[in-house]
Amino acid sequence: MDSPLALRKEVLVQPDGFEIAEKAEDYHKISQATAEAMGRPLKEVLEDFMRDVLRVCENGGRVLAHHMEFDATIVKNELK
Repeated sequence: MDSPLALRKEVLVQPDGFEIAEKAEDYHKISQATAEAMGRPLKEVLEDFMRDVLRVCENGGRVLAHHMEFDATIVKNELK
């Protein structure tokens, strides 16, 4: 099991009501078919993510992201 202060996950989200743009697929190398087949529902992903954030913060850790302002805005909007 990961340390509560060192946790890294990568998860695909199933597209729900949108298509992955060709430009995004070219950049990220994730197709619509792959995301549909291997992705998880957004609600489930967000619940896991928030549980992980809480556990890390409760243990004195911090959340790190490459573009935190962008990522935080996306997460906040999706949680609404």
